[in-house]
Amino acid sequence: MKPTVEEMETALDAARRMRAADVDPHHIAHCLIYLQDRSVLMEDLLTRIERYLHFGLPEEEHIRIQWLVDKIREMEKREGGVDELDYGL
Repeated sequence: MKPTVEEMETALDAARRMRAADVDPHHIAHCLIYLQDRSVLMEDLLTRIERYLHFGLPEEEHIRIQWLVDKIREMEKREGGVDELDYGL
């Protein structure tokens, strides 16, 4: 079952506090933050792909889709984790 917005905010706040205090022995907080950040990028990508399928692909949408794909791939390779991620939005 999908968590509510409030549940997700509470969980993310707790995860950020755990990371800030360096108390994440099983890396659960790190994983939650990473997956949430990735989910945000994937949702944006999905929205833009839906626009493409419906309306075609203006040049600025193509550029944004490529940027999102690159950012998602960069997240997979980043050694420092999501705490360093800069979305540049």
